[in-house]
Amino acid sequence: MAREGSSSSEDCECGYERPSDELILKQHDQIREEQASKVNVIGDMEELPILTKEYTDKNYFNKIASIKNQYNTFRRVQSDGNCFYRAFIYGYLEQLISTRDEIECERMLACLLSKFDVLCAQGFDSLVFEETLDALMNYIKRIASFPSSSFSATPCSNDDALNADELQLAFRDSSTSFDLMVIMLLRLITSCEIQSKEDFFLPFILGMSNSLSCSSFCRSHVEPMNEESDHIHIVALSNSLGVPLRVVYLDAGDSIVGAAEHDFIPVNWDPESPPRVVLLYRPGHYDILYPSQALVLAE
Repeated sequence: MAREGSSSSEDCECGYERPSDELILKQHDQIREEQASKVNVIGDMEELPILTKEYTDKNYFNKIASIKNQYNTFRRVQSDGNCFYRAFIYGYLEQLISTRDEIECERMLACLLSKFDVLCAQGFDSLVFEETLDALMNYIKRIASFPSSSFSATPCSNDDALNADELQLAFRDSSTSFDLMVIMLLRLITSCEIQSKEDFFLPFILGMSNSLSCSSFCRSHVEPMNEESDHIHIVALSNSLGVPLRVVYLDAGDSIVGAAEHDFIPVNWDPESPPRVVLLYRPGHYDILYPSQALVLAE
């Protein structure tokens, strides 16, 4: 996802040369071949208490017990370093299917449409992301059917509306590689957000990595596939797409109040906005959580 011919002092000092768009696409193809032989990248829904079978530490038991009434089911996603992006976008699209929220669909379509120019301005070749951007927008159009949408020249019929089963098949289908391509797109969007808000993100970057700039951090820790995500990636993607989300933290740490929760509310967003997506974080991995009742903001 490189800008051809770009370089920096950080590149020279650490011996890192930013890869070309062609090299990143080749990497994607290699990952696609590896995933083709693996089991589902998106699992089926499971009862949350089943997680107790995976742990022996009482702190895990207590935290699972503390959230099982609010979140009674979860969905596993493949653990390959891309789990945050995969869980985020699948959970978001699934939520749109559940609510058929046409206003949110219209908002997201406008947001995604604006990303084309943003990505090009950052130096990314449109050949890398344009097809995936179109595919994602088409899925969102089909979720609401849009009988009179300005985004749909040929409105979808209700019979063509995207359903949950089709969404799951789309992510599981290794022959189309939609799963990996949409993850690549989200990584580019996250990278653009971080680099365009350097004054905000750089202090956090300097405190968590050896990168000396937002651009070098994104080259090493955001754009490459299979790179794990942290707090900074969540903030950037949530802000860029305008999607409030919650992360519930399940770990072995002592806690008298159970599993910790943190809401990520986009900048300039209604601070009372309930999360559209809830993710379950276990050390190094994200899955999707499903609330059993209407969500309220975490304390």
